[in-house]
Amino acid sequence: MTGQQGATAAWIVAEDGQGVTIAVQVIPRARRAEVAGEHGDALKVRVPAPPVEGAANEALIAFLAQALGVRRRDISLLSGEHARRKLVRIQGLDGRTVEARLLSR
Repeated sequence: MTGQQGATAAWIVAEDGQGVTIAVQVIPRARRAEVAGEHGDALKVRVPAPPVEGAANEALIAFLAQALGVRRRDISLLSGEHARRKLVRIQGLDGRTVEARLLSR
């Protein structure tokens, strides 16, 4: 996807005036929560929680909120509740900010 001011990462699926939608490939049961690069056209994120009863989803949202400096309620899971590949909506930030904050970790 290309933005008006240059190219953005392939894992940034959509961007509008309200926020950004990103594709995430979640790796559960990791030693710690971290961005682990890209997985095709998705951002690879490791989380320590197991994929049981939504624990990995909650860990992903908590990690993204902390990494991006937003409230947890500004992050929502659009799809992939029971899958490793997810679409996540982040309100209040633009694509360049999301990319910079996540890739600088």
